[in-house]
Amino acid sequence: MNRNLSKLKFLFISLFVFALSTTAIAQKRTKIPVKSMNEHTAAVFQPSKSPLVSFRIQFLTGAVDDPDGKEGLANLTAAMLATGGSKKLTYDEIVAQFYPLATGFGYQVDKEMTTFVGSTHADNLDKYYGLISQMLLDPG
Repeated sequence: MNRNLSKLKFLFISLFVFALSTTAIAQKRTKIPVKSMNEHTAAVFQPSKSPLVSFRIQFLTGAVDDPDGKEGLANLTAAMLATGGSKKLTYDEIVAQFYPLATGFGYQVDKEMTTFVGSTHADNLDKYYGLISQMLLDPG
């Protein structure tokens, strides 16, 4: 009985290791150097064959940095940037331009970090970048 249990444990562990190794191989990434705008390191990891470009823009400020009596300020600020449009375009106009690109843009506020997330097809990257840079750098 113990021998069968040992074989079963070995088989389970072997299958688990095999599953992890195939997942790691399938998601091999290539690191592309990027010029950093400040002393923090910037890096881009690009999946080897995917035509999608996904990104996360992170700020090291979050809900913990909200002033006393103004809880939710970080969340409100991120929401206004991600869903408030720009000086040139309203949010509805931006969403109308996102639709044919099959893309989106969102945000997440955590305790110590605020993250903006997005993804688009590589062919649409220039137009997409133009839209989100307006939203983040020139909000309306």
